[in-house]
Amino acid sequence: MVMQAFGMKGGLFYTITKSQHHAYRELTQRGIIQGRADPLMPVDGGLLLFTINRTLQLTETNKQ
Repeated sequence: MVMQAFGMKGGLFYTITKSQHHAYRELTQRGIIQGRADPLMPVDGGLLLFTINRTLQLTETNKQ
C-alpha cells in the first residue's frame, strides 16, 4: 500500500507481480520498515506515522 500510495518503483519481482511479499521486501531493504514485521500484521498509528515519515524522507532525499 505504501509503495502504491507514493508511486515508488520496486525491483523486478515487485514490478511484475505487485505482491505484498515483494513490496514488503523492497521496503525492508530501503530501511522504511525496520525490525521484525509481518506484511499481514495490524499497524498501529505510531508505526503508520513512522513509516510515512521515513518514506517521505527517502523520497525527498532521492529527488535532490
